[in-house]
Amino acid sequence: TQTLIKMKNKFEVLEDRAFYTDSVYFEIVNDLVKIDSKIQTLSLEYKKTDLVNETSISDQEYSQRYYSALNSFIHNGTLQNSLDEFGDLININLNHSLSDNCQYWIGEIYYKQKLFQKSILEFNKVFKFTDSNKLDDAQFKIILCYINLNDYNLAIKELNKLKNNFSDSEYINKAEQFVNKLSK
Repeated sequence: TQTLIKMKNKFEVLEDRAFYTDSVYFEIVNDLVKIDSKIQTLSLEYKKTDLVNETSISDQEYSQRYYSALNSFIHNGTLQNSLDEFGDLININLNHSLSDNCQYWIGEIYYKQKLFQKSILEFNKVFKFTDSNKLDDAQFKIILCYINLNDYNLAIKELNKLKNNFSDSEYINKAEQFVNKLSK
């Protein structure tokens, strides 16, 4: 009986230690989550600070970075790097003559990834640049996005926008052909 009582006491001590160890483990995991969150916050703040420091790049550097990102996307297929670079360039100077092109290529990257809803959102942002040379291109790609999403009514609606807003666009015939094939 005494042996059982001793074993029971030892068992209770072990249970207490296990409980204590579990609670310490839980606290450590909780602290690690908090630390990870702080690291992410600091990383974002650092990136923002980096962008603020880059706001004074020259037109030549802006152009070089744009063409490098474009080349990287078209020839190397490095989508995320190009996406990040185009986004950074827009953040650096929204009024640069190539910023509308950066916005257009962001839409193209999402289109290539078959993320058509995101692509539509990004192509629509091109219209904020009123002097853009990519307006009818973006409108055409929006039509293609809706076709890929099997939303033919919106594709037709966007085709009508293309016809009305860009009556001399080279994309009208192509868009009509795509929509006509689908409506049969």
